[in-house]
Amino acid sequence: MKNITSIFMCAILSIILFGCSFEQKEVSNSDSPVMNYELLELSDVYNNLEDLANDSSLVVEVKLTAKTEEVSYGGADFILTNATIMDVINGDTKYMDQEIKLFEVKYYHTDPSSTGDHFILFLDKYEGPVYKEEAFVITGVYQGKYTIDQNNNVHYKASDYNGIVTFQSKITPTTVDLFKEQIKSIRK
Repeated sequence: MKNITSIFMCAILSIILFGCSFEQKEVSNSDSPVMNYELLELSDVYNNLEDLANDSSLVVEVKLTAKTEEVSYGGADFILTNATIMDVINGDTKYMDQEIKLFEVKYYHTDPSSTGDHFILFLDKYEGPVYKEEAFVITGVYQGKYTIDQNNNVHYKASDYNGIVTFQSKITPTTVDLFKEQIKSIRK
């Protein structure tokens, strides 16, 4: 009787292990990876525009150029994307009409071919070992990234990629002018 019970238990255990060993794979029709922000650990989650603006040394309207540079460091891949500043909403006005570099993790970078090339960005200077020249990071990774569409409306699109949405759906979509006024009304 013990042998039959042991054989029966081994058979059930084998079936369970065999069944659990299969992975469900997602099929994508796209050659490029779909951004999924839920995998990215955020150091800060912003619950209002005031905190986001106050944690950003520079808030700007930009147009991305087609110029990018890939950088690898310590097993991680990064992208430097050139952006031309069209308006300094908050911060040092010396950057007006200047071209800056945006420093992003490659998997999460702002690809103008898929997301458009016109944004309002909340930025801070990059400080770290990967890139020695001046570059900027987006505050809160994607939380400081707002797309401007062809009708001059501002959208927050992180929800499209499983990103965190806290206050953004209350303030967007809106016009560029109204969004800028909201930002300018915040005093540091």
